[in-house]
Amino acid sequence: MKFFYIIFILISFQLNAQWTSLIGDDLSNWRTVQGKAIFELNDGIISSASVLNSPNTFLITKDIYSDFILEFEVFVDKGLNSGVQFRSLINENANKWNKVYGYQCELDTDEYRRWSGGIYDQSRRGLFLYPITYSEESRNSFKNNQWNKFRIEAVGNIVKTWINGVQCSYLIDDASKKDFIALQIHSINKDEN
Repeated sequence: MKFFYIIFILISFQLNAQWTSLIGDDLSNWRTVQGKAIFELNDGIISSASVLNSPNTFLITKDIYSDFILEFEVFVDKGLNSGVQFRSLINENANKWNKVYGYQCELDTDEYRRWSGGIYDQSRRGLFLYPITYSEESRNSFKNNQWNKFRIEAVGNIVKTWINGVQCSYLIDDASKKDFIALQIHSINKDEN
């Protein structure tokens, strides 16, 4: 199975620019939607494993966020493609594979593509709004088999991402102004022990 580890810290302009952790003593301020993966909290680290033939699973915040800076560290097992959703929403009428939609900061361990830090529009337009093909420095900022530090700034209609201090994207788009933040565990269709 492929594992996905993440640590979260959030700063929000609505909170007088004070850093606020999204992780408490438990995951009671989050809920799981769409797939079958289970998220666990141990020593401040949220972890999960992908589930064979399950739709993507999302652990979403119960609170809504508009303008914010989100910083987190992530360790993703090689071979897994996942992401962190932000300003995302749920379409309850969609099929079981496409309920969650909105902006996603890509977490991609594929050494050929190297699209981590790009902004994908999950289940809405279904395309990269800001692909990372333009900058070799950005494409090489994510390192497999180690913890990587991400930063997402979403202010008004401008979204920027960084990995390990390297800016990866600068998107101007107004499809979503506010909503939840979510961790995605991507679906897999074969066991890759």
